[in-house]
Amino acid sequence: MKSKHTLWVGSRYRWRWMLVLSGFLAWCSIGCNPATFGFLFPEDTIQPEHKIFKGEKEYLFVGEKEVTVAVLCHFERPPLKQELAGADIELADLVAQTLRRNAQDNKHKLKIVPASEIRGAFHKQLATGHVNKVELGKQFKADYVLEMSIGEMTLYEKNTYPAMFRGNTDIVVDLYDVNSKDVDRKIYTKDFRTQYPGTSGPIDAGTANPGQFRGVFLLRIAANISKLFIEYPRINKHVMD
Repeated sequence: MKSKHTLWVGSRYRWRWMLVLSGFLAWCSIGCNPATFGFLFPEDTIQPEHKIFKGEKEYLFVGEKEVTVAVLCHFERPPLKQELAGADIELADLVAQTLRRNAQDNKHKLKIVPASEIRGAFHKQLATGHVNKVELGKQFKADYVLEMSIGEMTLYEKNTYPAMFRGNTDIVVDLYDVNSKDVDRKIYTKDFRTQYPGTSGPIDAGTANPGQFRGVFLLRIAANISKLFIEYPRINKHVMD
């Protein structure tokens, strides 16, 4: 019979490999073209909740016009936990990457406003006390402003000892149509909540450092937010669900 120590060590290393594998699969959803595996899976895509690409042609006999998106992510309140410092900046970059990759895989023309520029302009607006996302978009000639306002984000399961990883977040996702003639330019909003791992967790915090776990968690969030706006291969559905 295996000792308790042997079982604990086996469980610990099993979680470590699960964390590494989860991160690898999440990264593949950003950086790998699933068409490579077309001989194993039939081509099929799942439609997003709100398309930012609608197949409109810029000119006759010219392909789909390019869409420019400004991705903005920020905390509603400065995070108190050191392990969350800069998570909003990292998430904005990851969402931009996933949007760009999904657009490329679907042969869409997408331009992303540099995150540092839109972030700098946003903080300038904050300093004046007047924040207008549509004006931000116009400043950078964007078609859309995708805003993610993080209300809550945690990396640890509450009230556990020893410490256990379980990411939770509550993000308000808003999409603004800069060129819309409607009074309300906010054309999509969603209270996006996610937990990782779900029913299989939590994960022993001794299996990885907080930075490693945070990276995997943010990758999963980014991939799921990207799926809200650009179609994605059904082959990737299980990766982020």
